Amino acid sequence: IWCCHSEPRLHDWLGLTRAVFRRVTELDSSRIVIKASVFAPADELSNEEQDEEAFEAYERTALTVSWVGWYWDRLDDIEKYNPRFISEMGAQAVPDVQSLREMLPEGALWPPDWEVWKRHGFQLDVYRQNLGDPPEDLETLVAKSQRYQARVLKAHIEAYRRKKYRPVNSVIQFTLTDCAPVISWSVVDFFGRPKAAYLVLRIVMQPVLVSIQVRSETSVHAAPVDVNIWVINDYPHGFEKAVLAWEALGPDGERLQ
Repeated sequence: IWCCHSEPRLHDWLGLTRAVFRRVTELDSSRIVIKASVFAPADELSNEEQDEEAFEAYERTALTVSWVGWYWDRLDDIEKYNPRFISEMGAQAVPDVQSLREMLPEGALWPPDWEVWKRHGFQLDVYRQNLGDPPEDLETLVAKSQRYQARVLKAHIEAYRRKKYRPVNSVIQFTLTDCAPVISWSVVDFFGRPKAAYLVLRIVMQPVLVSIQVRSETSVHAAPVDVNIWVINDYPHGFEKAVLAWEALGPDGERLQ
């Protein structure tokens, strides 16, 4: 797939985006070519193109990037988004301590020299927006950061898979690994060490997935919790004899009635 522009504004869409789209289409007829990360059929923006406010409103429904839980909104808001195709999502995660030691100068590692961390990609302000002030020790920072990334990816991917063809058509992991020693959205760092989200990604991307959608925030100690249990099957065949078994456990592992 060729994508000609990432997150264009209206003036881009009317000028540069169209020009690149035409040229790429001429040069390569063997691949699908889309104008931009606003994933829309060629004629779908005929009315919206002339009005910036309308274009931005349309873009919010067609954008192929979804940074819910990182750059915007709370993670609980993920059900409000219904994109056709997702090419960017997730949260940054700090690599393992050993990787950080190999990546950062000794004097900048801990206590952290945030300017050095930022030069390696760490978005301190966005981290604070979602997770509060960084912990007082490096190990806890790594663990907390990686747990949050795993939680974000799980929430995103399961929500989109539950909306399969309604209207979500595809999800691409952003990103698998790093090509430089940086702090990023990858699930495997530059040195080949997996983050906590790597295992979560393997689970939520498997062809047959059981997904639990919590529909209420009510505590089990106050009232019944409203949940939906989904089974998503991406194989081209069904499993007629499959049986789904589940149970609810309390915080100490006890079975709940």
